Amino acid sequence: MSMTEQADMSLEFADHANAATRQTSSKNVRWMGTLVIIFIAALLLEGVLRKWLLTPIQRPLIFIREPLLILIYWSYFRTFPLKKKWLTPFFIYAFFVMFLTFAQNIYWQYPLLVPLMGVRYFIFYIPLAFIMWQTLDDLQLRRILLFLLWVSVPVGILVMLQFLSPVASPINKGVTDDIEGRFTVIEGVIRPYGPFSFVLGQNYFAAMMTAVTLIAIDQRKRFQIGALPLYCGAISTAVMGALSGGRTYFAYLILISLTYVFAGFSSRRPKVAAKRLALIVVFLTGFVMMFVVVFPNAYASMSQRQSNATQNEGSTVIRALSIITDGLDVIGEAPIFGTGVGSGTNAARSSVGVSRGFLNGETEWQRFIFEFGPLFGLMMLGLRVGLTVWLFFYALRLNRARGDGSALILWGFVGPMLATAQVTMQNQMVSFNWLSIGLLLVMAKQGMMSGERSR
Repeated sequence: MSMTEQADMSLEFADHANAATRQTSSKNVRWMGTLVIIFIAALLLEGVLRKWLLTPIQRPLIFIREPLLILIYWSYFRTFPLKKKWLTPFFIYAFFVMFLTFAQNIYWQYPLLVPLMGVRYFIFYIPLAFIMWQTLDDLQLRRILLFLLWVSVPVGILVMLQFLSPVASPINKGVTDDIEGRFTVIEGVIRPYGPFSFVLGQNYFAAMMTAVTLIAIDQRKRFQIGALPLYCGAISTAVMGALSGGRTYFAYLILISLTYVFAGFSSRRPKVAAKRLALIVVFLTGFVMMFVVVFPNAYASMSQRQSNATQNEGSTVIRALSIITDGLDVIGEAPIFGTGVGSGTNAARSSVGVSRGFLNGETEWQRFIFEFGPLFGLMMLGLRVGLTVWLFFYALRLNRARGDGSALILWGFVGPMLATAQVTMQNQMVSFNWLSIGLLLVMAKQGMMSGERSR
């Protein structure tokens, strides 16, 4: 065999090997996308199982997503190259938190469940976002967005049925049959729980879907989203929002709308700014029509709730800012080395014999200061705020360079949630937080990559 023939055979073999590698890589990426979609489905399914189908064993079902996370992490470490860019800082952070958590527990002598819950909320879910960032591509992002748009339809129908049903109806139950504890907008008007075990999960799902819907509208050509899923998702999201009965949702609606407009004016493209301004006006007009005309009872009850809240609590803006100020006010009250990481979670509260109320405060910032102690608590809050700011500029960079506002629009939901929400206390919130951060990171990365490929 001549040298030329050997070289040709070597090149042919290399081409086949590269093709096989690309095919394997594509399968791995699709598998990760499928696992993320199953994770989202499990997030929605948890409440359905706990409330209606498997109520006798509802407590262990709060961990329904943990096996999926383990599978995601195992699949990542087995099939993808490890990225020190995020792994090294994460392992340093995880070591610090775990060391402090178990050192505190030696002193406080809590049940083992307390530090384990601390690890769950403060460490275990974080890699999900960064693994999504590294592994998912535009095709998988499109699959996730389409899944969210379609799944919002049955959730919207369920929310409407709940709102139209009596408070005592089984469709409005939580994880128990207790009617007295069900959350209402005003007397006789339920705050729909949707498929979730608590109203907070439904409010945040509706808020996330508001951002997702605006992104789908704004980037429908990039993600090739058809009219049917777009309209169905938009209408379902408007129904969920109008019937939410929660000021939380309306606050996020305002914030997401503002970032949508900001994404237009910061894109360096006047046509993009005008287009986004027109679209947000149409979107908000449709929402107001849904809220005031289609469901006037929802509008009347929410107006009454806001009036009552203002009389009892004072300014809504001051009430919102108290999430931060209340945390800073307790710096002098917290033990120097904290009350124990994880001691303020709902599960920990039950394990130490407190059946109702809050341990270490109602808000996230209060709990950080109490659980970690003033010094470490402020350091942890600094990390949260720092990540929030970094995500904003990461999303802004894409919008300034490409006019792609998808990540910046999603930041209108992610930013306030990451900075202030009860991410390390509430079961659904920790999932929403790191899932949506992952989506934002993928949107920004893929947007820049598609821009580079188009040059």
